[in-house]
Amino acid sequence: MRKLIVIMLAVVFSSSTLLAHPAQAQDVSPLVVLARAHVTITPDGLFAIDKRVTVSEGKSLGAIFAPLNAQLRSVERPLRLAAPPTTSKGPGFNAPMASFCGYIPRWAFEAFAWYVIIVGGYFGIVGLFASATIFGLPAGAVLGAIGIGLTVTGSFLLWYVDTYMPPSGWYVCVF
Repeated sequence: MRKLIVIMLAVVFSSSTLLAHPAQAQDVSPLVVLARAHVTITPDGLFAIDKRVTVSEGKSLGAIFAPLNAQLRSVERPLRLAAPPTTSKGPGFNAPMASFCGYIPRWAFEAFAWYVIIVGGYFGIVGLFASATIFGLPAGAVLGAIGIGLTVTGSFLLWYVDTYMPPSGWYVCVF
């Protein structure tokens, strides 16, 4: 149950940023998509283009990131970005960085929305059966409310995906 609530909150918070500007999520430049897929930050704080790009893609990415690297080299090392691929170092803790960045297809979001709707229905049914006894009445009310909330949340998520998501899916980073 806790995992479901955490996943729901993560989806709601990530989708709330897209609610403000849904057109921006759909109008992504092909160059931005290419940079997201093939440009990383080295431990030295410079941009690196991986070797899986074609010659023309490498030239277009190089035209953008070579001047940036030249300017970054003139900056002192502590002031540059430092993002090792596995951990992010903060004051007293190590947090995992993105373990996956890429396109998540639309059907995966729809399947998750249907899963949330089904779990909400399950909680509603269990709450109904729990309400059959006098002692189960408060628990049934709570379970029923959770079921209604999950069903409404899943329905909203399904509507949002059907309305605003492009057929190819969204580019996301999963932590």
